[in-house]
Amino acid sequence: MMAAKRCFAIIKARAQEDEHAAGGVTAIAHDCRLFGFCEFFLATEGLAARFAAMPRNKPSEAMSALRATHVSMYYRSTLATEVGNWEVLAALGEFYRLIGCPEWPPSEPAPDMATAMSYFEQADGMIETSAFVQDRLDCLAEHLAEPEEEDVLSPMSN
Repeated sequence: MMAAKRCFAIIKARAQEDEHAAGGVTAIAHDCRLFGFCEFFLATEGLAARFAAMPRNKPSEAMSALRATHVSMYYRSTLATEVGNWEVLAALGEFYRLIGCPEWPPSEPAPDMATAMSYFEQADGMIETSAFVQDRLDCLAEHLAEPEEEDVLSPMSN
């Protein structure tokens, strides 16, 4: 995971260098850049930054930050769908599978398996075969078919 996060940092730095070398880019071009599987890190960093900026005693503002993160991810998923980038959809599915919709204050993940399944199904529809996507679909289908129990499927198990 650390190696993947380091790769994401390098990719972001190169993107910034490219933008600087081009004399800058419009905000739209900057916001529309997709990072494939690294969208997972973009989403987690965005959520962490929004939560860090929130006062601890104002849960309504914190929930607004969480909604802003979800809106941002929906926007990114729309861009990915338009260009057929299944990796972005898989990354967003992984975000919802592992992190989901945590409450304020964030103390533990709150996986949203139905949303994760939706993103992985969309990714699966764009690519003929992906062992990663198929594994997640199988895992989520198994989880969603089981009755609600504590720790039926720990988000960190895969």
